[in-house]
Amino acid sequence: MTATVVDTSGHEQAVIKGDTVPLQSLSVAYRKAYTAYSYGLAFNKNTTSELIAAGVTGPANGALNTIPEVLFVPGGVTLRRTSDHAILGGLGVSGAPGGDKDEACALHAVEKLRNTFQ
Repeated sequence: MTATVVDTSGHEQAVIKGDTVPLQSLSVAYRKAYTAYSYGLAFNKNTTSELIAAGVTGPANGALNTIPEVLFVPGGVTLRRTSDHAILGGLGVSGAPGGDKDEACALHAVEKLRNTFQ
């Protein structure tokens, strides 16, 4: 599994990758984190799944998925400060057998650490 954190400028601040995870998980985790942050900010959503469910993935032709940093796949979570709900960045997880499992892992991590977000 790979986990990536992006800050409020969309830049990677932390990456953790398991030894046996495919190399592409680095890119996928980053793109999920970036999408959760940037589109979570724009549409006030907390996960990439919420973005997908709300239909804010762009035109039917998938044009937004051609932007290198954007990936509308479950596994991204918007990081928010507890006190005022301000967005601090995004967390993306990749490498589980399915985006739903990636997102469950990301949500668990955020819930465990939420009180430390400042």
